[in-house]
Amino acid sequence: MAPTKAPTVTDLIKEAIENLKVKGSAKGVSRTAIKNYIGDRSTIARINLSLKRLVAKDELVQVKDSFKFNAKALAAKKKAATKKAAPKKKKTTTKKTTTTKPKKSAAAKKKKTTKKSTKKTTTKKGAKKSTKKTTKKSTKK
Repeated sequence: MAPTKAPTVTDLIKEAIENLKVKGSAKGVSRTAIKNYIGDRSTIARINLSLKRLVAKDELVQVKDSFKFNAKALAAKKKAATKKAAPKKKKTTTKKTTTTKPKKSAAAKKKKTTKKSTKKTTTKKGAKKSTKKTTKKSTKK
């Protein structure tokens, strides 16, 4: 089993903006909200650097101290995703080979059927004592 790869800071920032954004908001998500969402998974310096890089790549738009996704970049990604999803590969059918298990002997079957479960249900007296609760009245002074 290969070790799982930790998400990059840019992935964490994108996840934070997706989860924290308010629908119809012109500002987006503030820098402090993004930092609080990411928490201890990354340092503040790395978050700031990644935010700068994402703005430089035009993946994010900065409005004062808030960030939101670039609408043009999102539209281009959606179009590219729909073009890639359109050509689907045909499924090829493969025949499965079935293996036959050796049959159990008749003696083994008889042993299973002859056993009966004999469990006794007993109640302990100590259990009844523990279920009772004593309540004391508190007096205010």
